Amino acid sequence: MRFNIRNILGYAFWAAAAWLIVRSPFPAAQNPPREAAAQLLLGGDKDLPEFGATFAPFKPFLPRKGRISFIMDYPFHPYGTTIEQLYTAQSYLVPLILNPEPGEKQALVFCSSAAVAERRLSETGYRMTMVLADGKGLAEKI
Repeated sequence: MRFNIRNILGYAFWAAAAWLIVRSPFPAAQNPPREAAAQLLLGGDKDLPEFGATFAPFKPFLPRKGRISFIMDYPFHPYGTTIEQLYTAQSYLVPLILNPEPGEKQALVFCSSAAVAERRLSETGYRMTMVLADGKGLAEKI
C-alpha cells in the first residue's frame, strides 16, 4: 500500500510540474533567422561592434606593454558596479596591464563626466595630460 501511494504522489508531482511548464508565460527560445545565422557562422559579423571598442581611441596613445593605472568614477572595489569597465578595458588593451589601484606613472581616465574625473584625479594625485572626451583621457602622476 505504501509503495502505491508513493508512486501516485510522484506521478501527481511530475504531472503538475509538466502542466506548469506548458502553461509558462515565458516564450520558448527562438532560433535566429537562417540567413543571419549563416552569415555569422561564415564570419560576416562586420556590423557587430568589437568588444571593448569604446577604448579604441585610447589605444594609439598608450604604450604597447607595461602597466598603467585605470581611474574610474569610484575607487576600485572587487564587487563594485564599475568593475565591468575595468574588465572590458583590460581585455581590449591586452597585453597592457591595467592597475585599478592608482599608483603607476600614467593613468587611463574613464569617468562619466569631467567633474567626476577632476575629483578623482585630485583624490589620486594625477593631472590630466590629454582629454579624449568628457571625463575620459590620459593622466600622469604629479
